[in-house]
Amino acid sequence: MVGKAKSIAHTSNAVDYAKDKLHAEEILRHNVIGNTGLEIENQFKVYQNLNSNTKLNTISVVLSPEPEDGRKLTNDEFREITQNYLDKMNLKEYQHIAYVHKDRDHAHIHLYVNRINDKGKAYNDSFIGKRTQQKAHEIAKDKGLISAREKMIQNINREKLNLKELKNEIFRKHQSVMMQKPKSFDNYIKQMNLQGLEVKPTINRQGQIQGFRVTDLRTNNNFKMSEVNRSMSVGNLIKNGLKNDLDNQLNKTLKTSQNKQNLAIDIKKTIARESNNLIKNKDAKMILGKEKLTKKEYLDYRKFEEDVIQPHYVVEHQKYWNEERPKEIDNENNRNINKDNER
Repeated sequence: MVGKAKSIAHTSNAVDYAKDKLHAEEILRHNVIGNTGLEIENQFKVYQNLNSNTKLNTISVVLSPEPEDGRKLTNDEFREITQNYLDKMNLKEYQHIAYVHKDRDHAHIHLYVNRINDKGKAYNDSFIGKRTQQKAHEIAKDKGLISAREKMIQNINREKLNLKELKNEIFRKHQSVMMQKPKSFDNYIKQMNLQGLEVKPTINRQGQIQGFRVTDLRTNNNFKMSEVNRSMSVGNLIKNGLKNDLDNQLNKTLKTSQNKQNLAIDIKKTIARESNNLIKNKDAKMILGKEKLTKKEYLDYRKFEEDVIQPHYVVEHQKYWNEERPKEIDNENNRNINKDNER
């Protein structure tokens, strides 16, 4: 249930609107005997004239149950809701009149309360809108009705669920595109567009690409690519081998990532090339560079090392100790003898 309230000056017009609306029904009044808006306003003025400082001297309240609740409520239940509100707001003894509107699918209550009491004291209307909404929530909870807060949570949860499903759908389309092994950003963007997704780069103040956003053209929902799934970030697209062929350069971080990826690819190619060289030529050297290898590359290299390099090393090591090392020892001994002779 939604509750709204504010202080107004145009009492007669407001009451006439509520009273004369199609299918409007009066459900409650207190210390009021008039029928027209003007008659009720004049009766309110008997007390309002005791306080010349207050200009907005009538409180206008609207209490709106959710449509599914409003269709079930009787006039007695609408009256009970109004009385509960007046009691919770300490307005029960002030002059008031209330009507229920059922001309639309959304039944609701219009309540008008004289802000000035019989002693000429004005009711404190500070934050009356927020207080009214809070009391409406309490009344709805007490009566087992849907409150505005609960409705908002329901809507938020429903929206989250819909967005989650949409993100999953976008991710599935991304995976489908990646299976086609696009080689560049431009190629990736065009293939995503064929899937009903518009992908655009996010450009920073320096005119460099710092990310991508994707729009679902059917629903017009827009997300950061990494928000849909981390594997869709620019950095991960680069890791998957996509080259930047757009008009804008990558920012410093992405450019470094691109350079590392290029270097990793070069290392991988080098490993394959040098591995072949080692197989063909036992004296060839393996060049790995300074970059860290992926787990697969590392395991492949370790297997190669065990199968090819280690056996080769054992042979060379044995050859060194059998042939080269004795010669080095003899040379060292001869140098020491010469130094002793010189002394």
